[in-house]
Amino acid sequence: MTVTDLERFGATSGLDLSTMKNISPTGAALIIYTLVVPGSEALSAWKKLKSAANETGYWPVIAGSPAEFKARDLQLLLDKRHDIPEFIQRGQEMSINDWLSKAISKVNFREQVVDSETGIAMHAALETYSNNISVAGLHKFEETAKNLGVNPDGWLGGEYTCLHCPEFPVKPTTEDDLIGYKNILTNQPYDKIVMLLVPTKTPWEVAAYLNIGYGNQLHEPHEHFAIHKFWNENYGAEIITSTNDTVEMVVSRPPQSPEEAQTLAQQQFVYAPDIVNHGTGKTSTLASQLINGRSWYFWWDL
Repeated sequence: MTVTDLERFGATSGLDLSTMKNISPTGAALIIYTLVVPGSEALSAWKKLKSAANETGYWPVIAGSPAEFKARDLQLLLDKRHDIPEFIQRGQEMSINDWLSKAISKVNFREQVVDSETGIAMHAALETYSNNISVAGLHKFEETAKNLGVNPDGWLGGEYTCLHCPEFPVKPTTEDDLIGYKNILTNQPYDKIVMLLVPTKTPWEVAAYLNIGYGNQLHEPHEHFAIHKFWNENYGAEIITSTNDTVEMVVSRPPQSPEEAQTLAQQQFVYAPDIVNHGTGKTSTLASQLINGRSWYFWWDL
């Protein structure tokens, strides 16, 4: 579809595409566009563009604020465009079940019971750290854990549980929990956000086109491709956000049972450990969020 065709779609759908810009090299066969929209309209714009992906041939992806997008290594993205067919082929040929099984087998997810005094102290230490994530805060959390005789990495990984600790209510995630278009300090939409229009109508191919994985993520683009495809087939997960260090998805068929959610939580932990290590604190807490949860968030520490 040409830029004129896209602009025509914008006119018929009520979307203002006047800021759309071709960021691909001259003569490129596959063209990626950027689009700047008000942050308050990011979700509605994404939904309109996503619903028309089969017609336009472009999948929309929220790429954060203009400042965040400016910090992205666009040259690397463009330099790797010739590798896109290889990423897609490798992702299609990859056995994601074997990949997940191997990664999960390296982690001890069995929870050990601790007494309530230890459990309450650890919950408090984790809450303090979560409210002020920093290197110093992590060191303090680790020191508290060691003083209580608990492995700090094991606590974050979900190896411990406290049978007699107070219950901490966990709500399923919703679209309101998406943060790709928000200032994380205020939880309010940015004034403007950048959206990428990626030349594919298939959400899991976005990982290949955007080279997700190069720079700071743990996995290569074809691995992101394969797991995104796997989760789309099983849960209807579709990518909505890709920034320098985050990926977000919206989910149409989330897990319904604790057992299914725990399996998915383990998969998500080996895909992006920081969502537990610097987020929920335990895979069991993550699993509680996933039951009927409509949005997923992944973050890789730089």
